[in-house]
Amino acid sequence: MAKKKYAVIFHAKLADLDPAYFSLSRELRSRAMSEFGCLEFISLESKPGAETTISYWSSLEQIQAWRQDPQHQQAQALGKAKWYAFFETQIVDLLADESANVGLFFLALLPPQEIRDELRKWQHWTAKEFQVRAALGSPPHITIYPPVRWPLAALSAWKNSLNNFSRSHTQFSVTIHGFNHFGKEVVFADVEQSPPLMNFQKSFLKYWMESLGARCPKHADSYHPHITLAFRNLTPASFKGIWEKFGPLPYTRQFKAEEMVLLKHQPTGWEIEERFALR
Repeated sequence: MAKKKYAVIFHAKLADLDPAYFSLSRELRSRAMSEFGCLEFISLESKPGAETTISYWSSLEQIQAWRQDPQHQQAQALGKAKWYAFFETQIVDLLADESANVGLFFLALLPPQEIRDELRKWQHWTAKEFQVRAALGSPPHITIYPPVRWPLAALSAWKNSLNNFSRSHTQFSVTIHGFNHFGKEVVFADVEQSPPLMNFQKSFLKYWMESLGARCPKHADSYHPHITLAFRNLTPASFKGIWEKFGPLPYTRQFKAEEMVLLKHQPTGWEIEERFALR
């Protein structure tokens, strides 16, 4: 698959939308991807009466060809005349000065600080005893959606959309029970696959793919909630030593998930970017 090199970000303040607008939007989106090489097309309502779309491309030539398409130009004229009170378009080079243009983010549930401190102590133990330190790069967490690159120019719109998603979901209980491992590569505190948690994650995938129109992530159908204690660079000896400690260790904790958290990758590791309260 071609690499995403450019993002075209479209912000609009909506005026008078009619059925023709939605029909033409669907047709243009389909043509952009099937005829002009658009790699992905994400659309979100950043706030009431406002719309943001992000289309990803592998070349400026593709973007220029799309801009010169007669049907696309006709749609822009109609938008200016009747559908938009205001709009602006920005092209972002995703590879030039990447840190200034693009962020790496993921979404998670965080246990309360007391539980995070317990788990962090064990992560430090694995780092000290076996030099397995990767888990220290982020707060102890349960991943809801894996890391994704997002243009910073559209981050505010995404945050508003994520806030709307979170507020449409109720708080629920989460249980951590015992320890488990993925092969001999990852050791983790196991999280009960309760219907509320699994439904929340499925609901987020539906939001991601249907509401935003984004691509389905890899392994979307094999979600196993967990909190990682050790991963990356585990040798057979280090896995054996870590599992001998945690395998038989009794451990159960329960907490209420009251918010979803957006984390951003920084030079020093993953840090909390924003919190979104559940109702």
